[in-house]
Amino acid sequence: MSQPPIPLYGSVGTPYTEKVVAALRLKGLDFTLVEPQRPEDLRRWSPETGLLPAIEFDGERTHDSSAILDRLEARFPEPALLSRDPKMAREQRVADLVGMLGDRPYFYSETLSRADVSVYAALFGMYTNRFPGGRRLVARHPTLLAFCDRVHEAIAR
Repeated sequence: MSQPPIPLYGSVGTPYTEKVVAALRLKGLDFTLVEPQRPEDLRRWSPETGLLPAIEFDGERTHDSSAILDRLEARFPEPALLSRDPKMAREQRVADLVGMLGDRPYFYSETLSRADVSVYAALFGMYTNRFPGGRRLVARHPTLLAFCDRVHEAIAR
């Protein structure tokens, strides 16, 4: 018996939903994207934070795109999203942006670059709290929060 499509709750075009869509496609999994129609949908699908995307399979719902990728990797290990080498796998995780940034104000130099605006764009929805509770999640990584503050200030001129 084949598995029914996995429901993915999120909005087309948002970086976090697109990240999960890419992983589902890479793994060859059948899914259905369910977009919110009303604000209540966010709380219904993601009662803890109200943030999307959320995914449901095996009778459990998972929220946060990184947590979803971890769950997909555990349940559907092939093809792998992370290296089998534990050191390399740690380096492939989004939280390692902090490590990549290090003590520099920007990712590759002392001045703003294309890489910086790309990372900022990916974090923008959370940084600006466009998604309720998102800023709190970025603030868990003070280095990334300070980075976003610097980029925001630099482009607001």
